[in-house]
Amino acid sequence: SAAGAGTVSFALSTTRAPTTTRVSASVDPSLAGQPVTFTANVSATAAPASWSGTVTFRDGSTALGAPVAITADGSAVSPPQQLALGDHQITAVFSGDADHDPSTSAVLDQQVRAVPTAVTLSSDLNPSTSGETVAVTATVAAHGATTLRPTGAIQFAIARQPGDAPDPVGGPVALDGDGQASATLPALDDGAYAVTASYSGPATFEPGSGTLVQTVGPDATATALTSSVNPSVVGQPFTLTAIVARTGAGVEPSGSVTFRDGADAPLCAPVPLSAGATADCAVGGELSPVAQHLTAAFLDPDGQYEPSGGSMTQRVAPASTATTLAVVPGSSAFGAPQRLRAEVAVVAPGAGEPAGSVQFAIDGRAVGAPVAVVDGVAESAPIEGLAAGPRQLSAVYADGTVPLVLEPSRATATLVVTPAPTSIEIASSAAVAQAGQPLVFTATAVATTGAPVSDGDVQFLLDGAPLGAPVDVVGGVAVSPTVTGLAPGSHTITAELNGGAEFQPSSVTVTQPVTAAPVEPPLSPAPPLPAPPAPPAPPAPTPPSRPGRSASPRAARLVLATRTARASRAGAVALALRCDGPAGTRCRGRLTLRSGRATVGSVRYALPAGRRATVRIALTRAARRTLAGRGRLTLAVRTVPTAGRGAGGRLTVRAASAR
Repeated sequence: SAAGAGTVSFALSTTRAPTTTRVSASVDPSLAGQPVTFTANVSATAAPASWSGTVTFRDGSTALGAPVAITADGSAVSPPQQLALGDHQITAVFSGDADHDPSTSAVLDQQVRAVPTAVTLSSDLNPSTSGETVAVTATVAAHGATTLRPTGAIQFAIARQPGDAPDPVGGPVALDGDGQASATLPALDDGAYAVTASYSGPATFEPGSGTLVQTVGPDATATALTSSVNPSVVGQPFTLTAIVARTGAGVEPSGSVTFRDGADAPLCAPVPLSAGATADCAVGGELSPVAQHLTAAFLDPDGQYEPSGGSMTQRVAPASTATTLAVVPGSSAFGAPQRLRAEVAVVAPGAGEPAGSVQFAIDGRAVGAPVAVVDGVAESAPIEGLAAGPRQLSAVYADGTVPLVLEPSRATATLVVTPAPTSIEIASSAAVAQAGQPLVFTATAVATTGAPVSDGDVQFLLDGAPLGAPVDVVGGVAVSPTVTGLAPGSHTITAELNGGAEFQPSSVTVTQPVTAAPVEPPLSPAPPLPAPPAPPAPPAPTPPSRPGRSASPRAARLVLATRTARASRAGAVALALRCDGPAGTRCRGRLTLRSGRATVGSVRYALPAGRRATVRIALTRAARRTLAGRGRLTLAVRTVPTAGRGAGGRLTVRAASAR
């Protein structure tokens, strides 16, 4: 009716897939003025049919330009950025779309460093004569992929000779558009003067300096210093070459060159100039891993040529290392101790004997404290208690020095720990039993290492038939159910060990002798009395029978209605059972699942004829591991009935995730 009319609203919701965003830089660290692009890669838990949405790149809380549309492969690239000097916290923020949740990347710490500079200093007249006007020009060049040009100023200074305290030449001179600054030196007397140009500029450029020797008088020289390998690594030899040139016309200079390191210690004895006015100094790789300021000083002992010097920066990096990992030969069975051995070597062109330590790990977890490397080798203490199966090993070498001399290195390997071989023994509660005497059998299982078996169960068999359900092993011991009513004779007792994942199965069979119980004669035997004749018995009525039927009542029979089952995530299997038989009969007993000779689960059943039931069987830990690895198991079904007839056959079990 109109009075009952109203509006019904429906809300439809969809579930968007979670996403993960990662951001990376085209170069990190970068230099001031160097263009840098950032790439965002967005992924989802399930492969998307398509992507839409945008990615906003941020430096802290500041957006780096407009949002960038995401491409079909889930990526987005920012426009080139020229970031300011310092550390920048870069993130990529995915907006999400109709099918995907938004997400924000982890912070990328983008470092922007000052641009290295090189200062070269030249003179328009060198050598010069006393009183001549000499102009010096300093040129500052930026090193690295930067678009910036150096700005700032040059402070010129001059000393009477190298090593003297310099005096400033005027005030700072600003660089022009070509990165140059010039100054005129004051009038100079005869001699050699050390002229320096010290560059200082904005924070985006590293300071630097250049030096030349201004010779006033005849036969001035200039020395240049080069290295055969720069940068080098620790232990790598290289050769320094000094080239001494006369600034004016004339014959080649003669004399010797002294090479020194940053601590002003001689690298070689004075080296006489050879043809071409060069001198070489072989350095054996003993320099520490830092930037070394090396110098070459030329000196003519005869005084015919003025001294000169050259310098350079030799960069020495830590040498690379290579680590190999192996298991010390021995048993790989469960319970056997293992030793890990790592060998560390310096990779050419580096050289030296590795020091430091190695941290061993198994399955991602550290094993003890780091082990010192001695003669290139580190070996762990014995490692016990490794679970059976493949174990992932790693060894990480660390130099441990400051500054770092050798680079770290890592090695991995796989150790497959196999189930330990076992042996089992049976002890009877009576070596020789009498008929009807209760008996108990004790099975003792040990591994080859001598330790008791700590997992699994034992199935006892009497004359080949299961003696009850499998019995759990506790402390290496399993005790059978009590056996009564054994007939005189020889009986076989078998114990079958299912050791789980850590222990191999084993079995043993022994013989249990049973003698007849002694019969005591009566105290006073008497002759038997004659029995009266018995009347003839009437014939028993014979019930009518049907073709194919027995005249005796039919026993109940257990029927397994499940041939294929899927295990639950907890490792349980559900089986459907049915009891067929006449009214008043029952199916009762124990149902056991076996894989080969190993029992992997059992359950008791009891149901009247004409009824159905579902039982759940928890698989053993070893069976669950095997099922997880293979995806399916084919098991034998055995029953030990105590009422009715049992069932048998095979059962296929699939893992919870198998298809």
